[in-house]
Amino acid sequence: MILEETQQLRRYLATKSSAKDGRLNEIQKFRKQAVNIETSTNTNQLLKNFTKNLPLNSDLMKLLGDTFKLDLKKEKKDTKGNKKSENKKDEIPFKPQRFPSQFKVNSKAKGDTEVAKIPLNGEKTIRFSTDCANDYFDRTDEPGELKIAVLKIKENETKGGNQVGEPKEVSDLFNVNKSSPNKGTIRVNLNPKEELKVCNAVQLKVSLTSPNCDFDEIFWVKISDPEKKKEKTPKDEDDNEPLGLPKMVFAYQNKEDKGNDAVSWEDVEEATGLDIDFKTVMVPEAEGDNLNSIFINMDSTVLKNFKTKYTNPNEDQIEIANRKYYTAVYFQTLFLYTITKNRGYQINQKNENTNLFEEVDLGQYLKDLFDHYYSTFIV
Repeated sequence: MILEETQQLRRYLATKSSAKDGRLNEIQKFRKQAVNIETSTNTNQLLKNFTKNLPLNSDLMKLLGDTFKLDLKKEKKDTKGNKKSENKKDEIPFKPQRFPSQFKVNSKAKGDTEVAKIPLNGEKTIRFSTDCANDYFDRTDEPGELKIAVLKIKENETKGGNQVGEPKEVSDLFNVNKSSPNKGTIRVNLNPKEELKVCNAVQLKVSLTSPNCDFDEIFWVKISDPEKKKEKTPKDEDDNEPLGLPKMVFAYQNKEDKGNDAVSWEDVEEATGLDIDFKTVMVPEAEGDNLNSIFINMDSTVLKNFKTKYTNPNEDQIEIANRKYYTAVYFQTLFLYTITKNRGYQINQKNENTNLFEEVDLGQYLKDLFDHYYSTFIV
C-alpha cells in the first residue's frame, strides 16, 4: 500500500513539474540558467567525429536515433555504382600476352592536333592500350621497355611564329613517370619543366619494345596556361550544427582559470539538485525523458588515481589521460542511458528503513553507478 502511494505521488510530481505554466517548471528553468554555457569546440568536434564515423545503418546509431533527435543524413542511392557494375558485365576479359601485339595512344587526335594540353604548373597523364602482361617491364626473363623521345618543339607562336626548335632529351623538358602495364593500360605522367613556355608544342615518340618489332606512337602535346588554384567551397553543413546529443560539460571544484566552458561543483548542484564531491565521477542533467547534459567531474578521485600511473607526467600525458577519462565516461553514460530508456527499464531500489522497493530516477541511478567503482573499471 505504501509503495503504491509513493509511486502515485512521484507520478503526480512529475506531471506538475512538466507543466509549462507550473511553479516547478519555473524553478527548473532558474536552475538550468546556472550552467547555461556552450560546450567547447573540442567537445563538439569529439561528438561529431564519433557520430560521423559510425555507419548510418548500424544498430548503435539506430539506438541513439530512437532516443535522441539526431540529424542523420539519409544514404543516397548509389546510382552511379549500379551503372558501373552494369558496365563491368559488358567488359571484355583481358587476355595478357607474353609479348605485345599492339600499342596505341588513347586519343582521337590525328595529325598535328595535340593529344593533350598540359598546364605549365601542372601535369597530365597519357594512357596507352596494349595487350602485354602486367609484369612485362619487371620480369627478369625477356622484359620489355617503354622509351620516350622528343622529335620536334614548336616555339611560342606569339613570340616568333611557328618555329621548330632542336630536339632535346625528354628529361630536359618534362618530369616523366611511367607505370607498368596494368590490364592492358600503360600510363605516362608528364610534368613540364622551366625549359617550356605556354603555347610550346612538343612532338613525342613513345616506343614499346618487343623482340619481333617495336611499336611506335608519335603525337603532339601542348603547354597550356597554368592552372588556377581551386578555391575551397564552403561545406554545406555547419560545424556548429547541434547533434541532438547531450552536452558534455567539465566540472571542477573551483572553475577559476578553467576556461569559459567549465562549471563549478556548486553550479552543478544548483542545476541538477544532485550532490557532487571528489567521489563523484559524473552527474547527468535530465529533464523529463530528455538527457540534456552530462557533467563530468575533472577533479574526481578516479581521474587523479588514473593519472598516477605516470611518473612525473608531461603536458601531453596529462592531456591523453584526461581525454581517455572524459571520453569513456561520456559515452558509457550515453549508452547506458540510451539502452535503459529505449528498452523501457524501470529502476527500483530497496529502502533500508522500510525494506520496500522504490522507483529511482535514472539520472540518480547512473550517478550512483559511476560513484561505486564502475568508472574505475572503464578507464
